[in-house]
Amino acid sequence: MALDTIWIAIASVLSVYNITKAVDERGNVITPQVKLKPGTVRHVFASVKDDALTSVISHAAPFECVIKPRSAAALALIQHAHLEAK
Repeated sequence: MALDTIWIAIASVLSVYNITKAVDERGNVITPQVKLKPGTVRHVFASVKDDALTSVISHAAPFECVIKPRSAAALALIQHAHLEAK
């Protein structure tokens, strides 16, 4: 259920927003570097020999990007959802 919820949230964001690379003051596109930060969620897997294998989930470090509504209709939908949440 958690994976389905995440899928719906991501699909909802991508359906109303364009997410693009940031642009510097000269108009040059900024390509973010791939950097990972260690996560706090740990998974423990049991191996065949009953030894526990632990892995730490990492997540992307913050990076610059541009997030804009895809259209006027998308903006209206976002604003409506924001008012409904209040």
